[in-house]
Amino acid sequence: MGAQLTAHEDGRSTVRGVGRATAGRRPTTQTPRPLSTALLLRLPSLFPLPPLPRPSSCRDHDDVHRRRRPSLDGFGAGVSPEELRRLRRTISNRESARRCRLRKQRRLEELREQASVLRSENRDLSGRLGGIARRCLLVHRDNNRLLAEASALGRRLADLRRVLALHHLRRVAAPPPPLPGDYY
Repeated sequence: MGAQLTAHEDGRSTVRGVGRATAGRRPTTQTPRPLSTALLLRLPSLFPLPPLPRPSSCRDHDDVHRRRRPSLDGFGAGVSPEELRRLRRTISNRESARRCRLRKQRRLEELREQASVLRSENRDLSGRLGGIARRCLLVHRDNNRLLAEASALGRRLADLRRVLALHHLRRVAAPPPPLPGDYY
């Protein structure tokens, strides 16, 4: 048994005969289910309708929109205009959701690519930072060695100055050597 579509006077539609098999059981009243995508796509072939007349001023506009969304022309007389609008809106919403998912997927791919580039740059910068840190450590070590050497040389210079000063004082304080021919 195939799916049975029932259109109600209040604009609702229900589908019966879809789901679990009911062989050997007493038929029960099923609650109305929303239409599935597969059934929505088959509806134009199930209920053919004559094409709606178009105003001549909207012909180009309608041609553009017909290319973007599936045509729902060809519905049967059993489907109310409200139901037809609801079905069109449902299909339009699904197309919009599909486009939204595609945009989201493209954005996600762009973000993944950007994250990959940033991770690569981060690795490069980390390597450069490590090299600079090692050079900085070497410069600090050389600087400390040179400071210690300068301090030692400063102390040695101070000691030599003291020795020279003492030597100068001894020369000045000592009596002059006797001149030849000077006898006491």
